Amino acid sequence: MRNKFVLLFLLLLSLNSCDKLLEFSLYSAYVSPDRRNTTEKNLENLFAAGDHTQFEPFRFALVSDSHLFFDELADAVDQINADSDFDFVLHGGDMSDGGLIKEFDIFQDVMKELEMPYFTVVGNHDMLANGRAIYAEMFGDENYSFVYKECKFIFFNNVVWELNFVEPDFGWLRNELHNRNEFRHVFVIAHIPPWSDQFFLSYFFVYSLLMSENNVTLSIHGHHHEAYQYANDTLPNGLKITPNLVIGAPQKGSYRAVEVFADTVVFESVNF
Repeated sequence: MRNKFVLLFLLLLSLNSCDKLLEFSLYSAYVSPDRRNTTEKNLENLFAAGDHTQFEPFRFALVSDSHLFFDELADAVDQINADSDFDFVLHGGDMSDGGLIKEFDIFQDVMKELEMPYFTVVGNHDMLANGRAIYAEMFGDENYSFVYKECKFIFFNNVVWELNFVEPDFGWLRNELHNRNEFRHVFVIAHIPPWSDQFFLSYFFVYSLLMSENNVTLSIHGHHHEAYQYANDTLPNGLKITPNLVIGAPQKGSYRAVEVFADTVVFESVNF
């Protein structure tokens, strides 16, 4: 009997010394060191090759709402790689379905097959369980921006329901937009479309005014799995609503391609 306890003690000691040998809970928030700070790493990769401070036409791809459709996401990645002339890829949120570490791990494994950097914004499903803590470790800040070829990309967490109805940080977004005239184009990426179920009417007007007053080129969203545009309405003060683009989900068999020119932006759905 004593020998059994000694063996058990040695086994527990060895497990304790191992780095994440076993996962004891579905709700673990542990992110292994090699999976951390993905946004920072992708930014480094994006700017590693040459000077990207001067404008020239470029293309980027959009995917969103992959949830548990990892095979379909992998198909989208293969097609994006085959097109080959994208500078980077944006994911519009809902990388996971239940905010579980294993879902984020699989998502990251699929996206590592991309031949170009990718950037993410949080979705409402990503905020379930310990998803918020996982996202912070695996990717970084929920609200962030970068400038590429005289164009600004702003990633904005506008999830409401899953964050206990706390108002999105519109003050941060306003500050990010204050220098709009310094850029040829500004793109805002936020998971929830402003007219959607999670947005109160007041949030719709605040967000839409920020987009219109600052002449945002394109407001990009996920959440609704069908790809479509919504850009024909005006606000009560007469300002035209900034063009909104809903990406669509890979299980629908398509992704979005956006081509940026000096004075205009062209986008299309690509089937695979």
